[in-house]
Amino acid sequence: MRAAMANSDTHTFPLHHCHIHKLQAYLYRAHFLVHMLALVAIFYYRATFFLNKTSFAYHAVPFLPWLLMFGAELLFAFIWFLKQPFYWWPVTRTVFPERLPKDDVLPAIDVFLCTTDPKKEPTFEVMNTVISAMSLDYPADKLSIYLSDDGAASVTLYGIKEAWVFATWWLPFCKKYNVKTVCPRAYFKQPEPVHEPESMEASRRSEFIDDRNIVQDKYEVFKSRVQSKSGTGEIDGGFKTSAQDHSSFVQLRVSAMFSNSHYILVLDCDMYCNDSKSARQAMCFYLDPKISPTLGWVQYPQTYYNVNENDIYDSRMRFL
Repeated sequence: MRAAMANSDTHTFPLHHCHIHKLQAYLYRAHFLVHMLALVAIFYYRATFFLNKTSFAYHAVPFLPWLLMFGAELLFAFIWFLKQPFYWWPVTRTVFPERLPKDDVLPAIDVFLCTTDPKKEPTFEVMNTVISAMSLDYPADKLSIYLSDDGAASVTLYGIKEAWVFATWWLPFCKKYNVKTVCPRAYFKQPEPVHEPESMEASRRSEFIDDRNIVQDKYEVFKSRVQSKSGTGEIDGGFKTSAQDHSSFVQLRVSAMFSNSHYILVLDCDMYCNDSKSARQAMCFYLDPKISPTLGWVQYPQTYYNVNENDIYDSRMRFL
């Protein structure tokens, strides 16, 4: 595949660019050294207290609070030290999906989603993740979606059937209007504008609004049917005794065999890609001939909307 790509005119340029922020790196390293000197001074001060038993402070200050404080300082210093590699050499990566090979040359991708308990992980939210994976901008014949329900709940099987019905409306809508937020739940919570020039014809804009209203009606029906099934208590089938004790249960297959692709996109049951081109962006790293062939993992920054109502950390894992 790499040889075929090298012969293509579209691959005379790299598929991604890595920009190194040298100034930030030097500032971070200077801060690291100053912080380390401060930690050394603090630890030296604590050590002299414990070792110098003849000093006035050793007998005047309660021993337990001093020990607890020293333990806390050691713990936070260790946590701080683990975070430093993220700052040591900061980079920004830019990808060029438009330079990827044609769709018939792109490698296949398996999307693997896992869930276990519909009581803790609502089926409707899981199905939104499934639909968002189905809506990725990638050749349909090279994108396989696998949902693994460790609890083997009957409501999950019901939900996946309903998701397939709604997807027959949702996928054409996303493709027709170049929808970027391909998770229906996120899209209808805050609809994005049409991805076309403002000067588009009024008839075209009116057509978009009509189509969006139709799809939203289908979405509400899909939501109502899945949530009502979840609310009836029909969670477990009669073929098992618990979510942890059951035989294998494989249904709803649409292919004769497992795809067994070389690339796997792993999503938790309540995650979704906030960009329909996420799969193509990842391929820019794997297929770039200037990157080491030993590359085994591409991790996207994550944003969390379900941490808690009083989250003070911006709900984001930025450094990954």
